[in-house]
Amino acid sequence: MDTIANGTIARYTQLTTNINAFLAPPILILGTIGNLINILIFLRKSLRKNPCSIYFLSASITSLIVLYSGLISRLLGGYYLDLTNWNNILCKLRFYFYYGSVALLSWFIVFASIDRYLSTSHLLYRRSFSRSHVACRLVLSTTVLSILFYGQVFYCFVADPNQFPVQCYSKGAICRTFNDMQFLIVYSLLPAILMTIFGCLMINNVRQMGRQIETATNNNLLRRKGILLVPMLLVQIALFVVFTVPLAVSKLYNSLIVLINLQLTSEDIARETFIFNVTVLISYFNCSVGFYIYSLAGSLFRRELKRTIREIINKTRRQ
Repeated sequence: MDTIANGTIARYTQLTTNINAFLAPPILILGTIGNLINILIFLRKSLRKNPCSIYFLSASITSLIVLYSGLISRLLGGYYLDLTNWNNILCKLRFYFYYGSVALLSWFIVFASIDRYLSTSHLLYRRSFSRSHVACRLVLSTTVLSILFYGQVFYCFVADPNQFPVQCYSKGAICRTFNDMQFLIVYSLLPAILMTIFGCLMINNVRQMGRQIETATNNNLLRRKGILLVPMLLVQIALFVVFTVPLAVSKLYNSLIVLINLQLTSEDIARETFIFNVTVLISYFNCSVGFYIYSLAGSLFRRELKRTIREIINKTRRQ
C-alpha cells in the first residue's frame, strides 16, 4: 500500500511541476503581448477620454503586474527554480503585489460594468456619473486602498517548505482563513455578483434604447462609442466568473481544512496541491485573454487596432 501511495504522490507532484512548466509560458507570453497592445489602443486619443476605456486601460496595467508577480514564480517552479519557496522577502513581495493587483483587476471590471450601466441609462442624471474624471478618481482611490489593505501580507505570509498547499503561503489558521476569505469576497464573490447584476441591467438598458444606437448623430457619437464597448465588457464578465470561481472555492476548501484541523494523508495533500495549482493557473487567464476578447467582441476596438497598425506601418515606411 505504501508503494502505491508513494507512486500516486509522485504522479501528482510531477503533474503539478509539468503544468507549471508547460502552461505558464504561453499564458505569460500571450498575456504580455495582449496587455501591451491593449495599453497602446486605450491610450489613443479617440478612446482615452472614455471612462470605460480608462478602466480597461487600468485593468490591462494591473494584469501585467499580476502576471509578473505571480505567474513568473510558478513558471520557475516548473523547473524547481522558484526562490519564493524559501526566501521570506521574495515570498512577501510576491503576494503583496499579486493580491493587490488581482483585487484591483476585478474591481476595475466592476467599475467598468457600473459605468456602462450608467452610460446606457435613459436618465440624464445617471449618465452624468459616466465621466472620465470620475473614472480617474475611482482608479486612484481604489489603488491607494489596495496598497494599504494588503500591507498585512508582510506579516501573514512566510516561506515554509512544510506548508500546504504551497510553500510560500499565509501562516497559521487565523492569517490563512482571513486571506482566503478576503480573496473569496474581495476578488471573486462580491465582484462577480456586482458584475452579473450590472451586466444584466446594462443589457436591459441597451434593449430599451432599441434603434437609438443605429440612428446616433454626431451629437451623441461619444455615447455611441461607449455603447460599442458593451459586448467586450459582457464577454469579459462571463469569463471572469468562469476563471475565478474555481480558485476561490479551492482556497476556501483549503482554509476549512486548516481551520478544523483535518488530518490529511500525504496522498490527499498531493492531490489537493495539484487541484489548487490547476485552479491558480486557470485564474491567470483573466490576465491574458483581455486583448483577444476585445478583438473578437469589440468592433470599436478592432477599428482602433487597424488604425494603429496602419499608423505604425506608415511611420515605418517614411523612415
